[in-house]
Amino acid sequence: MRKLKKVDRVNSVEEALQLQNIGVDIVGISMNSKSFWKDDRLVSRETALAIRKVLDKSKLACEVELHSGLFDMSIIDEIGLDYVQVSGNDLISIEFRRQLQAKNIGIIYSGIEASYEDDPSWILSRFEGVPELNAAYYQIDLLGDIENSWEFFKNESPNYPDELQINDIVEIGEKFPVIITLDFDVNNVKEVIKNMPSIQGICMPLGETCSRNDIHYFDNMHTMNVMNSLENEE
Repeated sequence: MRKLKKVDRVNSVEEALQLQNIGVDIVGISMNSKSFWKDDRLVSRETALAIRKVLDKSKLACEVELHSGLFDMSIIDEIGLDYVQVSGNDLISIEFRRQLQAKNIGIIYSGIEASYEDDPSWILSRFEGVPELNAAYYQIDLLGDIENSWEFFKNESPNYPDELQINDIVEIGEKFPVIITLDFDVNNVKEVIKNMPSIQGICMPLGETCSRNDIHYFDNMHTMNVMNSLENEE
């Protein structure tokens, strides 16, 4: 079964077109200035509009800054977003969630990290009991604090059964629409997908400089190669 492909922090029309042409399903942009990134991948309103204009196959998601003037339904309508993406622990108000749902705009909850020592019941616990989440996807970065994280997950984690296991993510994916990020490369991405059949898809955030060392991010060429290797996967 074909998995969804998503790339975050796209910042130009050229990148968006390249990704659309190799079958990326969701192109993610960011208008969230309050973040830990130290590069220049934030997009302006004008760039967001230009990217929207060239996307006729891929969907457009935008990471927004809560409690800012940029987070406004008129801007969302003007750009023509398919998804609003929020990260961190803040939640969009239920009134705004209802407005988005009425317009058939899904919410992607990102900024969710899971380390090898985490209790799987904790990973999505912040959303428990919250009504009308309008969640299109929950985006989880797995073992971002571990070098060679997929190899560790596959080969080392089974030696510590009380710690997070691949099957824990499979079980979460059976209950929630989950997109994952790992240390994807052209040699492991198909293996990851095969071993986590319940996930909805994968995400690769673009980045050059970050103040954190516990999340995954990728350069443009690496991302293009990985996504292109999955272009014909069904």
